[in-house]
Amino acid sequence: MLCAHCGAELAVEVQACTACGQDPTLLGRYRLSAILGSGGQATTYRGERVSDGAPVAIKELLLRRLNDWKALELFEREAAVLRAIAVDGVPHYLDQLVVGVGKQQGFYLVQELIAGESLEQERVTRRRGEAELAATLAEVADILARLHALRPPVVHRDVKPSNVLRRADGKLMLIDFGSVADALRDQAEGGSTVAGTFGYMAPEQFAGRAEPRSDLYGLGATAIALLSGRAVQEFVGAGNVLEWRSAVVASPALQALLSDLLDPDPQGRPASAEEVARRLRAIAAGETEAPSGQSQVPPSLQGVSLADVIKGKVDVSRLIEGIAEAARGQHRNGPPLELRLPVPETPRPLSLFASRKLDAHAAFNVSFGFTFGGIGVLMGSVLAVAALLGGAPGEMGFVGAGVGLLFGGIGWALFASGLRRWRKARRVWRDGRATVGRLLECRRDRSVKVNGRSPYLVRYSYEVAGATYEGEIGSWSALLASARPGQTLTVLYNEAQPEESLAKLP
Repeated sequence: MLCAHCGAELAVEVQACTACGQDPTLLGRYRLSAILGSGGQATTYRGERVSDGAPVAIKELLLRRLNDWKALELFEREAAVLRAIAVDGVPHYLDQLVVGVGKQQGFYLVQELIAGESLEQERVTRRRGEAELAATLAEVADILARLHALRPPVVHRDVKPSNVLRRADGKLMLIDFGSVADALRDQAEGGSTVAGTFGYMAPEQFAGRAEPRSDLYGLGATAIALLSGRAVQEFVGAGNVLEWRSAVVASPALQALLSDLLDPDPQGRPASAEEVARRLRAIAAGETEAPSGQSQVPPSLQGVSLADVIKGKVDVSRLIEGIAEAARGQHRNGPPLELRLPVPETPRPLSLFASRKLDAHAAFNVSFGFTFGGIGVLMGSVLAVAALLGGAPGEMGFVGAGVGLLFGGIGWALFASGLRRWRKARRVWRDGRATVGRLLECRRDRSVKVNGRSPYLVRYSYEVAGATYEGEIGSWSALLASARPGQTLTVLYNEAQPEESLAKLP
């Protein structure tokens, strides 16, 4: 037993602590047995209720140990949220106490005690097959789905292996709501609270924003930690993006799901935890393709007929959501996107407009470089003329011209780079020989953004005369959201220079 006032270890249950002389219990209602863990500025104890001896978990926050008031605010928020919810898979709230006065005040949150091993402990001590892992993650997704279905939704913000416990009966429990987001309050305050664990935090959380899809990112990072057996912080790269692909061995279906969950853009992640749970259970059951005859209609459009649409019986937002799901491939019920596309015989005709779609990055560099370069030259000319007409020293004119030429040079360099890549794509399309390649990677390229959208960067490999080559291409096609690493695709290559290639994409 531990004294609740001074922390002294007591050999037996006593009425007064032998070290400080105080009542060793919390207001005569709870005894402290042992420290379960500590983190940040709080300590969690194993305890028991005095009235009936029931085991409990007691979280303690001492006022004298606070570095700032934000910790107390989060503690109070955690207690308020847990008191207001009753969700399967979340420990039950039991009590809240304030003990002491002034700087000696201590704040206590009492919950149901969950005895078991965390997924973090299992990460170190266990290895599991993909089906078992997918089933485990699906159960966590179910808990998140129940939290997100509340109104307002509850966002955990700190989903990670150490916060998921497996009870003796095998049931999973999500614990530690110390970073929990109150959706309405955070929105009203402008989302200023940064909370979570580095490596598991979604990029938007660094800006103090959190939404249900932020928890899905944490679930994806948890999957990476369990699949690799390594701390997920080892994979954090530039821009806090996880670079996990080289360290994870998984089926194409699971890799595709992980890519979606870990998309830096929340809008690129699955729409809900329910969708994630469905996909994980399909992976666990080995159902990567829909059984024959199964509907391929996105969930939001199930049961919707064309007559309903014509008569205006379908909500417009539901219709738009369904179309977007189909375009992104987020329903994931059907077979993967077909990438083995036929190509016409050579020489292949290609209009100037259609050639812009061969490589999104080439087209972007050409248009952006031309515009940027033209503006730079024009700006330099205007500055130089304005300086001369305004009677400014000649040096000012030269400075203005220099600035314009600098920007113009950068723009024209981009233009030239894009033009070379675009001409190569046109040449390979017109006369290239077709072969079968393999998709290595398909992800959003966040370095390029037009009207809030980023193109896909597609990496692929192919063989010519026993030699293996790799290529990459950009595409704006939303259908690539359902492309999966390992799929075969049509590749065109230059027979004279086999390293010049072009993937034929939908």
